[in-house]
Amino acid sequence: MNSTEDSGSKCSPAPISSFTIQSILGTTSDTKENSTGVVQRRRALSVSSEECSGGEESAHCFCSEPGHNEPCNQHHQLNFSTINTSKGITPGQDGIDRRQHLTQPLIQDYKDEQERSCSQMSPISEERQRDGADKQSNSAKKKTRTVFSRSQVYQLESTFDMKSAAEPITMTGSNEFKLNQPPEDSVSAVKFSPSTAQFLLVSSWDSTVRLYDVGGNSMRMKYQHLAPVLDCAFYDPTHAWSGGLDMELKTHDLNTDQETIVGAHDAPIRCVEYCPEVNVMVTGSWDRSVRLWDPRTPCNAGTFTQPEKVYTLSVAGDRLIVGTAGRRVLVWDLRNMGYVQQRRESSLKYQTRCIRAFPNKQGYVLSSIEGRVAVEYLDPSLEVQKKKYAFKCHRLKENGIEQVYPVNAISFHSVHNTFATGGSDGFVNIWDPFNKKRLCQFHRYPTSIASLAFSNDGSTLAIASSYMQEQGDISHPEDAIFIRQVTDAETKPK
Repeated sequence: MNSTEDSGSKCSPAPISSFTIQSILGTTSDTKENSTGVVQRRRALSVSSEECSGGEESAHCFCSEPGHNEPCNQHHQLNFSTINTSKGITPGQDGIDRRQHLTQPLIQDYKDEQERSCSQMSPISEERQRDGADKQSNSAKKKTRTVFSRSQVYQLESTFDMKSAAEPITMTGSNEFKLNQPPEDSVSAVKFSPSTAQFLLVSSWDSTVRLYDVGGNSMRMKYQHLAPVLDCAFYDPTHAWSGGLDMELKTHDLNTDQETIVGAHDAPIRCVEYCPEVNVMVTGSWDRSVRLWDPRTPCNAGTFTQPEKVYTLSVAGDRLIVGTAGRRVLVWDLRNMGYVQQRRESSLKYQTRCIRAFPNKQGYVLSSIEGRVAVEYLDPSLEVQKKKYAFKCHRLKENGIEQVYPVNAISFHSVHNTFATGGSDGFVNIWDPFNKKRLCQFHRYPTSIASLAFSNDGSTLAIASSYMQEQGDISHPEDAIFIRQVTDAETKPK
């Protein structure tokens, strides 16, 4: 990229706050608001389902530093308690007792997951070591502190080449506004209606799914789950689907305000997507399965085992791309789910956070918790695979220390095939994947970017600025959803 984030931002890092969707289960909390309007939450129980793994393939880098072969000298895990706020519970009740629908074996499973140590990175090849040594001998050195997700925070010290880079273009917020009546807890997902930019679906850790009239800046309706909702999706303009920690998959008629429990997973539902080419709803769960659902009946149309817990998924035409724990990526053919079409390993060193398919269905973009994004192609031929690359992003420098943040959200512009990324640094960036450029950077939002969604026509971008607990129980800005009118100058390749 011509302009990089890790070499130009003059903003001092604010307290990082965002929810990591796959790191919480059960809750007891007290919510307070101080005189300045800053919310404080005290979390009493933390159960993690996330892990960190090693290994990254060499790839081209967008940033000013030509290499990204930083050896990990040490990992320091910070054990802070983090948990979601529960509504309507009297003080003193035990968090586990209050979640009757979450069984004791499931709770123990996540406790065990939290205690698992992070595996080391895979060795760097001799060629990369020699190349890195040559570069380090001729360049200044600086330390890097990496800020990870809520369940695990690590410290890294690495050596980078220091080169000058152009200052990023910072876009002001003059053409955006904040939605009224936001969720009462952290936002997990934002999704626009498939037919219009007027309606926005929002799922939240307050156990609700809300429908907003964006043009009128008002909440049209909301419906409840028994526990925090981790994802939601439109089936059509009048039907919403959602799932979360209660393990139930619901569909809700937005006209009649009637809901139906379609089915359930054996563990929390992490992902909900609709594939219009095959007319099927797809859910991914921590029970290591992907399930297909016929939205017409509605009923279960098949269960397909995955190698690990499902963290993210995306549809590309009739193909399904699934990202799991252990940095695994699987490509399925939704018309023939009898076998896995492709089995891959993420080219990034650390845990996969988000995967989104290109609108042209030729590939996908993958982000990790360590401030990197990879652009991958589905065609397995060597000629096409030569085009893939990775780059650094969502990194800030302060006093010679580089802070590295998770890249939590990705959303594609359906017209221009450019994409936006949102990180725990509170920034949103627009990227041109074809020319390998960053087109622009918006102003810094109050806290971490938890979710992003372009409208179907590409005119509007929904931005969820929501606390993700990277630094534990600290004071943080209120969660908010911003609606931004974007222009071709911000999103069109140059």
